[in-house]
Amino acid sequence: MIDRRIRILGENTKSDEITRISQVRDHVGYVLLGEPGIGKSTVFEAEAAHDGVGVVPVRAAVHGFAGAEGAPLYLDGLDEYRADGGERDKIYHVAKLLRELKPSRWRLSCRAEDWRKDADVSALQLASGSATLLVAQLLPLLEEEALQVLASLGETDPEAFVAKARQVGAGGLLESPLSIKLLRAVVAGEGQWPTSRYNLFEQATGQYSFEQNALFQRGARASSQEILKAADRLSLLMLATGARGIWRSNAPTPSGADGELVPANSTDLGSDLIDDTLDTPMFTGGEGERFEHMHRTVAEFLASRALADAVCGDRDRAAIPLSRAINLLSGPNGAVLSELRGVHAWLAAHLAVGGHATLAREVVDNDPIGALAYGDASIFDQATREALLQGIDRNDPYFLGAVTLTESTALGGLAQPDMAASFLTVLDTAAETHKLALVLSVLEHGPRLADVSSKLREMTLDAERPEWQRTRALDIWLKQSADRAASRLEILDAMSHELPSVIRETIRARLISDQEVSISVAQIKELLRDFAVSECDSRIMRLQPLRKRLITEPTAGLFDEPVRIWLPEENARRQSLEVTRILDAALAAVINADDGTDAERVWRWTLNVRDDSWEQLEEKSAAAINRWIAVSADRQRRLFDAVIDSSNPAERDWVPGWTWAALTGSAPSADLVIGLFERSQDVGAPDGTRLARIAVTLAKGLEVPADYFRAYDRVAASGDHTLIEMLTTNPLDEDRRRQQRSLLKRERRRSDAQQEFVNEVNRNFEGVSSGTAVPILDDLSRIFLQVGRHDSEVDGLVALVSETNPDIAAAALAGFDAILRTEVPVSPRELGAREAKGHRLHEELPILAAVMRRMGKPEE
Repeated sequence: MIDRRIRILGENTKSDEITRISQVRDHVGYVLLGEPGIGKSTVFEAEAAHDGVGVVPVRAAVHGFAGAEGAPLYLDGLDEYRADGGERDKIYHVAKLLRELKPSRWRLSCRAEDWRKDADVSALQLASGSATLLVAQLLPLLEEEALQVLASLGETDPEAFVAKARQVGAGGLLESPLSIKLLRAVVAGEGQWPTSRYNLFEQATGQYSFEQNALFQRGARASSQEILKAADRLSLLMLATGARGIWRSNAPTPSGADGELVPANSTDLGSDLIDDTLDTPMFTGGEGERFEHMHRTVAEFLASRALADAVCGDRDRAAIPLSRAINLLSGPNGAVLSELRGVHAWLAAHLAVGGHATLAREVVDNDPIGALAYGDASIFDQATREALLQGIDRNDPYFLGAVTLTESTALGGLAQPDMAASFLTVLDTAAETHKLALVLSVLEHGPRLADVSSKLREMTLDAERPEWQRTRALDIWLKQSADRAASRLEILDAMSHELPSVIRETIRARLISDQEVSISVAQIKELLRDFAVSECDSRIMRLQPLRKRLITEPTAGLFDEPVRIWLPEENARRQSLEVTRILDAALAAVINADDGTDAERVWRWTLNVRDDSWEQLEEKSAAAINRWIAVSADRQRRLFDAVIDSSNPAERDWVPGWTWAALTGSAPSADLVIGLFERSQDVGAPDGTRLARIAVTLAKGLEVPADYFRAYDRVAASGDHTLIEMLTTNPLDEDRRRQQRSLLKRERRRSDAQQEFVNEVNRNFEGVSSGTAVPILDDLSRIFLQVGRHDSEVDGLVALVSETNPDIAAAALAGFDAILRTEVPVSPRELGAREAKGHRLHEELPILAAVMRRMGKPEE
């Protein structure tokens, strides 16, 4: 079973957060959205099996077939439960069910187009209580997942199948399990590759109408055409009535299934034709004589064809008005029922194929969004497609906020050459409309339109356009380009004339992220330099594509010279943080790829990436350095020697140790320190005296006693009394003397202030004990309550005695009690006004001190 990808939706999640369905198993409740045929039910079956339970249709659960209280609950098909009016109320039936059953975990599936976002979330949140409600979109299959689906269907060479599908333009049919199944059925039967949704469903259902078992192919059986027409009518009967299936038996329907099953003998179809129709892959056998459609999307295609036949009529049956057909699919408010939007969309397609363009256009006008999302716009004539595009935002200019249009073949169907002029009109507008966003999505999933391609290039280079339009246009233009690498270089060259900005550099980073595009170190430096001085905005990780490429393709040349030479002055880098993070990741990749033969080169890289050698190396680079030296003690020693050798003789002896700590995040080890001392003792060692002083200075900082005495033994063995004295003494330098004098001075000031306070209390002793010297009692209560001394564990009374004397402490306690017994002449209104201005009454803390004293808990 494939662990399908999902995108977490909602304002409180990261943009485009993608994970796997298994990663949300521990979540209390979630809603799984998806396009028709994307595999929601299959995912639920696998997840329910993991929990040891079954999947329950929403309709069955609401009618009492939900399983045991407290058990995990998988509810499939909220959209199917909304079969008739009252859509807004039905979610509350589900919420009520969840509250009554109290499942340990619950999941609910729904078509993305029928999910009502805030309204549905609000209802379900009532049932979830404090638990966070998760809403996730089931994403289209990746190619490797499509290969697994094909293999599970018995395809002998899934890779060749996928390659052929993309070659004939049917790549979009590989994104859902249902379309793969239908596509494979068509190819196996016809040997032809459909390039539209309509042809796919028509050919697939046509194949399903034939007998597939060789043992029965010579038996008596209705014709394929008769079976298809019967399947059309049965599907319409089920969907229009909201039934879950067909009941073939003459016996009563099972207990509790009234309204859920349509008796087959209630139709005017003969029993033999019904048997032949139900005995096809278009229907699946349930319990006993119960049959359901193989998939709802297939049933919608079939049902709409029956409805189209009724609208058109024939020599044996008069045509019904189109308005009557539309009313059958609509609710009391005249809008198409969400449950039946698929039937409505395919009705327009069937009418168009049948040559009834005017009728098809009327259906499209009634629900343009549904016609695009559920049907196949490629089937329509130009006028109908024009009407669809013009009317799609007629009732709601922000229609993309209420629906999710992601099905690539459905969107791409609108991208026909005769629509180029209309697309250009929409793309020319300066307004940021949902229609413009839709057109870009259509162009992304449809074939290349030469007249529009140049416009996409123009949008990419238009500095006045919003960023999202430029990047979407670029992605589409590149996707449709014959030579993407050359096209990327073309845009890079054209953008060189644009002034630096975060948007330009973001686009340039996207362009050079493709490894097929050859880029130089100079180009990378130019991009980082221009980005560093660009204005700041609220977005981060703008150059993430460049960062990824520098990680996968380590570029040592970026650090051959100090970054401060080619980057702007540090105070001029408005995007300093992101540039630093990119250089950090790039340097880490270079160090990780280094073979360890040249420690001086590695040290030079780490110097060049920083403005100063005293700066701490960034996180990823520091981790890479530590991995690099962890390979062997020899690497560590050679890098340490490089640090020592590059140090300035004029600097103080502790500086090299600080430099090493900034590089690796830790002080030099005892082995490095002793090794450095050994090196200083070599006969003829240049600057041996200085190296010895550095080693002794570093040895004094060794925190582990055993390490210190190892170093001491080695220094003592040298017989150099100056170095031994240096190692064993710690003279008080002038800085520390100055610090000590400052501490003594501060302590004297504090002591003087404390004595002056005691004197003031003594001068007002009677007022303190009687509670009238309120300001002084306020100060005494602060001592008692240890205000501002959160880390103090001293009892309040002890602190009071310590900072004054026992007599004052006793007077203070008496004063606190006196204030507690005195009515404070301030109304609550005045108290609130003082609080709003940041003021307080002097009586507050003394009263609190009295209360805490009586409770015996002054520390609280």
